Amino acid sequence: MFKGFFGKIWFLGILCSAFAIFLALLGMMYYYLQIEKDDILRQNNLLAQVMTHEIESGYIKGIWPYKTLKMVSDEEEVVFLWIAQPDGKVFWTDDPGIMGKIVQDPFLGITEMQSRDSLYDGQRIKLIAHPLKIELSEKPWTLFLGVSFKQLAKAQMEIMAFSVIFFAIAISFSAFISLYLSGSFTRPLRKLMVGVEAIGQGDLDYHIDVNTKDEISDLAAAFNQTAKKLKETRERDKQISQMKSDFISLAAHQLRTPLSMIKWGLSLIRENVLNEEEKSTVYQKVDASNERMISLVNDLLNVTRIEEGKFDYKFSAGQLTETLQMAVDELRNEADRRKVKLIFNIPSCQLPKIQIDKDKMRIALTNIIENAIKYSLPGGQVEISLICHKSDILITIRDQGVGIPKAEEKRVFEKFFRGSNAVRLETEGSGLGLFMAKNIIEHHGGQISFKSKQNQSTTFFIILSLERQVK
Repeated sequence: MFKGFFGKIWFLGILCSAFAIFLALLGMMYYYLQIEKDDILRQNNLLAQVMTHEIESGYIKGIWPYKTLKMVSDEEEVVFLWIAQPDGKVFWTDDPGIMGKIVQDPFLGITEMQSRDSLYDGQRIKLIAHPLKIELSEKPWTLFLGVSFKQLAKAQMEIMAFSVIFFAIAISFSAFISLYLSGSFTRPLRKLMVGVEAIGQGDLDYHIDVNTKDEISDLAAAFNQTAKKLKETRERDKQISQMKSDFISLAAHQLRTPLSMIKWGLSLIRENVLNEEEKSTVYQKVDASNERMISLVNDLLNVTRIEEGKFDYKFSAGQLTETLQMAVDELRNEADRRKVKLIFNIPSCQLPKIQIDKDKMRIALTNIIENAIKYSLPGGQVEISLICHKSDILITIRDQGVGIPKAEEKRVFEKFFRGSNAVRLETEGSGLGLFMAKNIIEHHGGQISFKSKQNQSTTFFIILSLERQVK
């Protein structure tokens, strides 16, 4: 029953309550019995004084108050009543067997009232002695009054009976309160335990709902926060794992084609079955395949450097017009080969120089323009514009290609991502170009965004702040 935490708290609550109630009752009993005892002594002291006065008055008048003495001796709490002469001889008593006997007591002959605890016939009594001035020439007589504590014992039994009833009621009430309080304390702990077990079994979506506004509530909030972070870590691990799989798949797919082409070309050359013109064509294809492999490996290395923060930038004063022109010139042959018109609208005014890494910016612009060319249909065009505003420079690259599916727009700048329609149109591609472009542009303090209509066009917008302007 008391093995669990709840049971232990409940038992401890009852135990503490019982101990506190016991001490309280013990104190109450002592207090009330002391009051009762003092009351009995006060009454009997007063009785002894009254009797002394009557005896002394009666002696002077020559009349002994036998009736009063008899009435007092018959009282329930009076054990005995003696009147002793100065020599200790009992002059009057309610017990004929004591009459005329000599009393040996330290109170004999006292001059003022005194009392003490004593024993008489095996019972505890209070002995009250009061001096009697009977004969002025002799020592005072002594009134001995033996008071029983039976009334006190009766009162004690009544108090004990009341205490037992009160104790039983108080313990029952304490048990109920302890049950309620321990339940209110352990209930959130049980919720917390269930939540911890659920989280331990991998259910990181489990939310521990404890709103006690105390340390337990704070602990539950900490567990929820830990579960959230664990979930984020797990999701990140899944993404990393997926990226690794994508990387392996990409490397295997993208490297296999150029390697196969190189193997095929070298095999033909080794067999010496080609004429000079055919050899030249094969050399060109092998060289193109080699360049594709080098480009892919460079992209992978650049992505790795970007993620590790080792993609070193060398900023210097540069003209964006010149950098953009270099990227256009580099891709013009590719545009012609694909029968795509490449238009560069050179601004009429000279743009201010800004701090850029020319090589890195050329990589970013080349990747975006190359995608625009690759995913444009023959006969289409790619238009590039460069506009200078008061606070920034805007570069727009607009194609007439396949566009980006609406459902896939959020993933455009993700590593290894390629649109489903782009894969169908162009099987070769790493899915790294836009990822690198975004990182490079943002490292220059710029922004990149796009608008797309599927099967119509896509326009990329690059904004670079003139705060980097060279003055």
